[in-house]
Amino acid sequence: MTSYYRANHDARNPLVIYTKCWQVTRVLRTLKLPAENAYQVDYILEQHDNSHPLPALTTNWRATMRVVQGKPTKGNGLGLWVDSLDFSEEAR
Repeated sequence: MTSYYRANHDARNPLVIYTKCWQVTRVLRTLKLPAENAYQVDYILEQHDNSHPLPALTTNWRATMRVVQGKPTKGNGLGLWVDSLDFSEEAR
């Protein structure tokens, strides 16, 4: 994860990004895939510039993930955990 966030001069680092913009994620649909515990999630990411009240930059994304059940914790009472995650930006 660290190499992902630090790549391209911290372009994906949330500690750097929040100084420039804020983002909103809107889930469009979640589909159960044929593979065991696998799901596809289509979502929209809206990026709002902190210094300009312009309309948000909107991009479409798709994620594929595998969810497993583990030990519940105080912050995760159901004990559902994402075991693998792959996501990519979708063409408009």
